[in-house]
Amino acid sequence: MPIDVTSAVPAAPARSLRNDIRVISLVSIAHLISHFNIMLLPPLLPLIKADLGVTYEALGFAVTILNLVNLATQTPIGFLVDRLGARNLLIAGLLVGGIATAAVGLVQSYWLFMLMFGILGLSNSVYHPADYSILSGTVAPQRMGRAFAAHNFMGYVGFALGPPVMLTASALWGWRGAFAFAGLFSIAVGLLLVLQGGALRADRLAASGAASGAAKPAEPVNGTRVLTSTPVLLALLFYVFLALGTQGVNAFLVVALQMMYGTPIEYGSAALSGFLGAAALGVAAGGILADRTRHHDRVAAAGLFTTILMVLTVANVDLGNILLVVVMSVAGMLFGAINPSRDMLVRSITPPGQSGKVFAFVTTGFTIGGIIVPPIFGRIIDHGDPHWIFWISAAALVCAIVARPRRRSSADA
Repeated sequence: MPIDVTSAVPAAPARSLRNDIRVISLVSIAHLISHFNIMLLPPLLPLIKADLGVTYEALGFAVTILNLVNLATQTPIGFLVDRLGARNLLIAGLLVGGIATAAVGLVQSYWLFMLMFGILGLSNSVYHPADYSILSGTVAPQRMGRAFAAHNFMGYVGFALGPPVMLTASALWGWRGAFAFAGLFSIAVGLLLVLQGGALRADRLAASGAASGAAKPAEPVNGTRVLTSTPVLLALLFYVFLALGTQGVNAFLVVALQMMYGTPIEYGSAALSGFLGAAALGVAAGGILADRTRHHDRVAAAGLFTTILMVLTVANVDLGNILLVVVMSVAGMLFGAINPSRDMLVRSITPPGQSGKVFAFVTTGFTIGGIIVPPIFGRIIDHGDPHWIFWISAAALVCAIVARPRRRSSADA
């Protein structure tokens, strides 16, 4: 039986711009930590391998464990966010994650090393449900698109900061000291949220669906029924297809270009950096657009369609080094611009008081895609068929257009 969503997530109480900026800043810094933590291991792999005396394959399982634990626990954490409130769970995630990260630098056993990454995966499962619940429950609706944009942008910043910060810290204090530094960074942000937590006080109110001016559901909403409703399941598929459409290109673009066109590694890397950097800028522009339109599904479709065209152009035409970088940068800009509208679409199909579990559930699509992509695309590269990287990515983005959520209410999202 379909869910009757007569209103979007409840509108936040009227709040000042100053308070909104404070909330957005705190939540976005926490999101930076989430993405920063994902990049802790890759730059230090050679140092850790030599110290622990294990293989790269064995160390790679640490990332697998992190992702699997995150996938298994994120939706249950979303239920807790809606029941208990997001603020305290977000703080707990930062503190527990910080302790686990610092402990990585202390352990001497490979199995304890793996255990710490499992705990880190658990702590990372808090961020998406807690962040989106707080933003939806506290930020004024007319600024929600820019709030989601800032949140996404800081995630990109976290990805970008991870490698240089960890390499610099390891040069100063060794790889163990680098992990201790990263752990203290997370703990410091957690303590900042403890001190500034008053700005997030409305998250329990939003979770209960009783925010000022909120339209209440006609009957109590069953959380499991929410997650198995058609709009939410389509949103999950939407996120899975987005991951399939981009993560393969991110991981294998450089080698695929080299195999297809003999593109030098430096230009292939520049094309990848252009895509990722422009995507971050696109997120910022997309936030402004999301606040100025009600047609978020059309924005998502248009951005994805033009991204598809550029991906297929790269797959079939040798553009030369400079034009390749330009085209991939424009593709990144267009793809990044849909992110705030993407989040607004999910918010528009979310019943009051269900933000934590819905965002937790649908954003596991990124993790699912991240688990599926590497072995499939790696096999394609091993078989010498790099063009299929782009064709499959384009097909996945077409599927994302089809699966994208549609607004179910005329109320402001």
